[in-house]
Amino acid sequence: MIKVKMFTGKQDGILTNDFRKMVEEKLGKLNTPESFMYLFRRFGTPTYTNDDEYKILYDYRLQYEDLSICVHASYHEHVYFDLFVPKHYFKEFFKVRELFFKRLMKESLNRHVAYSAFDVVFTRPKGITNRQNEKNWLLIDAAAQKYFCKQDYDYVNSLWGKNTDEQNFYKMLMEFSKHLCNDFRKTLSKKDLKELRHHWPLLTDVPEVRKKALAAIQEFKKGAYVRDVPINILGYESDTNKISYFIKP
Repeated sequence: MIKVKMFTGKQDGILTNDFRKMVEEKLGKLNTPESFMYLFRRFGTPTYTNDDEYKILYDYRLQYEDLSICVHASYHEHVYFDLFVPKHYFKEFFKVRELFFKRLMKESLNRHVAYSAFDVVFTRPKGITNRQNEKNWLLIDAAAQKYFCKQDYDYVNSLWGKNTDEQNFYKMLMEFSKHLCNDFRKTLSKKDLKELRHHWPLLTDVPEVRKKALAAIQEFKKGAYVRDVPINILGYESDTNKISYFIKP
């Protein structure tokens, strides 16, 4: 693991939350003083200091194989880890997700139920044909006529697609969108509903990255010395923090 100046733009941080859970599971709660003492001994001065951000005490940018890891801290016990991973690792996940949503929409249209996977204003999955999209809009319109009274339907329809600041219009539209989403989700199996909520990849979805992330966390358990006293990111060696291997000089 080495310190770097900056990360490339060809990486994504969507696994950060999952990585933070893994760090806490493997390392537990860290404190700022001892973690900084270890990182300073091992990597020298931080990549960034608090010169530009008063809330951050230190900010180390580290590279482990093709993973980029940010360790930064503020206050006494707020030590955070960010993980940035090359985007190519997620291609298969999003490809499978695209096929999943395409299937859901096709099945929804076959049931004559408007496709509305999320309670935002009418999303369209990638790869959907114009004909399928047109059919879905006809179903949405039919649902709108049932949901709104004629006066409200005419009001919403008159403003649809226009640049307006009428808050009542947006409120009515969002309530209708939630109604559509609820009706759509009622038609899903438990398995599909669970998969629908799996918005972003987890480390378990990219086993190769998970394996590297675990190895990177183990790197922080490697010992260094302050004078002749062993220390790692958890702090000084103790009964609960046995340091059995050390960084190479």
